Amino acid sequence: MFRHILTATDGSDWAGKGVTKAIGLAAALKAKLTVVMASESYPDYLYAADLSPYAGTVFTPEQMETNRSAMQTHADEVLALVSEEARALGVHPRLLYVPNTHPAVAITEKAAEENADLIIIGSRGRRGITKLVLGSQAAEVLAGTQLPVMIIK
Repeated sequence: MFRHILTATDGSDWAGKGVTKAIGLAAALKAKLTVVMASESYPDYLYAADLSPYAGTVFTPEQMETNRSAMQTHADEVLALVSEEARALGVHPRLLYVPNTHPAVAITEKAAEENADLIIIGSRGRRGITKLVLGSQAAEVLAGTQLPVMIIK
């Protein structure tokens, strides 16, 4: 069936549901597991559609480095927790942090690069105006890959 599952997390409870399902399925199938965490560059989402109260703010190089370092630390912490959860079920995941990349792009690109044959992701299931304004990573992943995608709500 599936030999290599790719899942993604941002550290949220919603993403965690997808990760937990991916770990369980990888354990049951004795499949490889790759876990991706991506973060967009700070200015990209800060300025996005002027939705932020800080839109147009200019940051010093020191502030940008502090932000990059904080995102790396957060990714390391989240991926360590995922690794611990996976190893408890006998799964030894490959952990990938992809900075400065839109999450849906990171997921689809890494799935192709890693030769995954299934993508499992969690979804908030946003609806209405919230979905229009904030978008849906799950929908973008579905549109950006030919691989089977399992979406966990």
